[in-house]
Amino acid sequence: MPGWGLAVAAVAAAALLVQADRGLGRLDAGRLLAGGTTARYAGGSLLSLDTRELGRALAGRDRPPRRSRRFSRVRAPWQAVVATDLAVLARGRWQLGQLAVAAAVPVVVARTEGLGALPPAVWAGCLLGGGLAATAAGRAAREAHGAPELDRLFALSAAAVVRSRAVVPLVATALVGTLSGLLLGVGTGLVGTWALLGLAAAPAWAAASLRGALRPDPDWSGPVVSTPMGVLPAGVGATLVQGVDVGVVGSLPLLAVLVTGGPTPLLVAVQAGWALLLAAAVLVQLGRRRSPGS
Repeated sequence: MPGWGLAVAAVAAAALLVQADRGLGRLDAGRLLAGGTTARYAGGSLLSLDTRELGRALAGRDRPPRRSRRFSRVRAPWQAVVATDLAVLARGRWQLGQLAVAAAVPVVVARTEGLGALPPAVWAGCLLGGGLAATAAGRAAREAHGAPELDRLFALSAAAVVRSRAVVPLVATALVGTLSGLLLGVGTGLVGTWALLGLAAAPAWAAASLRGALRPDPDWSGPVVSTPMGVLPAGVGATLVQGVDVGVVGSLPLLAVLVTGGPTPLLVAVQAGWALLLAAAVLVQLGRRRSPGS
């Protein structure tokens, strides 16, 4: 870089530093607290190898409600869990945008010249969209995992709480999957079948959302492995992919649809049955894991 370029960069850096120093007095306590919380979550994610902490750091502050709500229709404990999860999703600054991007990603890949002719590439786009939708819909469950005492306030068993927390992810992934299917089917003459295919994959991604949010923390008390990144607990890789594995395995019938050229009622039924079977297995396993003494 020439000398004059270094001088310009130095002057700009000094001006920005002076401006930042003068603005310190205008920072309110809320912004300082939010910044400290973000740094704490990000640091905790690095030290504990828990990507959920990174998600909490990137979530930012929720939008304050425009008006108070009484939730008069909430009369049962499981309805209170669902209403809480829905409020967390609606008030998030990023989650609704993530759901919109999740619905668009498979369509963009399928409509891109060159990529659209490669079934594995389109399938990867569908996996990325499903993962984004599952991550956005699972925020409330991730926060509940960080504060498990809140779930114990409900008059519900551990299995019932898990089933209740599956409602919002199921609805969110169903909407995203159906919209993506509709857009993928435009111009094929099978718009309804494509929409049903996207809907059929939703239970697997809803289960992936909960499995990823409620996965156990890495076990630092057991054997460790020396790696270029330092000492890591043995089996940490298997822990970090919990959630993603269910979404990928649950979308295998979708890959068969893309390879064969289009959906058929039989393949849609296979996708729905396979996704429901995986979701039921995940809910049972999570309910047993969170039960006292198990």
